[in-house]
Amino acid sequence: MKPMMLALTVLAIVALIGCQTASPDPTSTTVPTQSPSTSSPPTTQPEPTDEPAPTAESTPIPTAKPAPTVTPVPTPRPTATPRPTATPRPTATPVPAYFAAWNRLVNARWLDGNHPTIASEIKSLYWVADGIDDAESEVLQTLLYIDDVNVVSAIVGLAWVKDSTTDLEAEAIDWINNFGDTEVMSSVVALGWVKDGIGELEVKAIQELSYIDYDDSDVAASVIALGWVQDGITDLEWETIDWVNNFSDMEVAASVVALGWVKDGIEELEVKAIEKLSYIANKDEDEALRIVAMTFLQTLEASDVSALESLSKLAAFREDDFRRVMAHPTLNPGISDDWAKVVATLYGVSNTNPRLIDSLLDYDVVTMNKRAIDLPRAGEVELAIIRTDRDTAPTRSMDLLEHAVRNIEEFMAAPFPIGYVGLLFG
Repeated sequence: MKPMMLALTVLAIVALIGCQTASPDPTSTTVPTQSPSTSSPPTTQPEPTDEPAPTAESTPIPTAKPAPTVTPVPTPRPTATPRPTATPRPTATPVPAYFAAWNRLVNARWLDGNHPTIASEIKSLYWVADGIDDAESEVLQTLLYIDDVNVVSAIVGLAWVKDSTTDLEAEAIDWINNFGDTEVMSSVVALGWVKDGIGELEVKAIQELSYIDYDDSDVAASVIALGWVQDGITDLEWETIDWVNNFSDMEVAASVVALGWVKDGIEELEVKAIEKLSYIANKDEDEALRIVAMTFLQTLEASDVSALESLSKLAAFREDDFRRVMAHPTLNPGISDDWAKVVATLYGVSNTNPRLIDSLLDYDVVTMNKRAIDLPRAGEVELAIIRTDRDTAPTRSMDLLEHAVRNIEEFMAAPFPIGYVGLLFG
């Protein structure tokens, strides 16, 4: 539409210019007027001729060149720039309740990195998963101090650890950690009476075993292997372990643990014997080793324990007489069961008449009468009468001794307290 209007406008302008430039009409020539101030004759105008007036050339109106048709170029639709997809915000993982306290524990991160399964076992304990308080933190730290991760896993698997830990159970774990030898430690954790629950007696036993292990892991392993340790701990058995721990020399302790009457079960008599042997060993290890190997201790009788008590007191309070007794020719081959009854009198003799010791250890001087009686409450009691002079009525003397013992038990209305009574006439 716009090109067309432009062409029409150009044509109209060209037509107007043509009308203004056409020649004047020849018949209307104007006569010039004379000027009053001049005397020159009028100018003669040429005569008109019959020649036609020149036709005004008409300037052709240029034909307007049609405007080229503009082919509209379609504007490309802009490609939509893709809007960046929003990166989904990660879902916040809840921080476990134990996280901060766990990471403060020594060795916790090491366990996470090197033994993640065991670390997970610990973290899955409900009393850990719900948050770690100060007491629980102490228990976990003790666990993480244990060198053997297999022992840690075994402890975590115990029923009394899974269901939370009491102060007593925490103490048990603390004493387990006190073992220096991990094999011994593992054998303790494997004991039935450790697995089925922890009481005060068990804690005390673990404590004593850890002390023995500290001095000698082999002795500790030997004690743990004893049948009466494997099947549970009584007060008497705990006391025995305590006395084994009292030995300052572990070689003597090992030889005592190897005795048959220690291996086959513990009674009060055995406990007393181990106690007295520990006293002797702590004064003289060499003589203690000699004594343990002697005949009278291969089986144990009440008179044998009386002999050990006499020797332990001599070693502690009458050292010179102790060495004198142990060096005596009669006892060089060792102490027999009969001579043990004589040795049982020597501490008292040392206090009252030390010169009598040599006589009592002389085969040619000393005599002995023995009798075993059965008391209503105490059972068997062994009686012995030892003399350094000739007894003219040995049977009568023994009858009187038996009568005295029976009357004492009857008067006490309780079992006679000892299994051996020795009477010395000198």
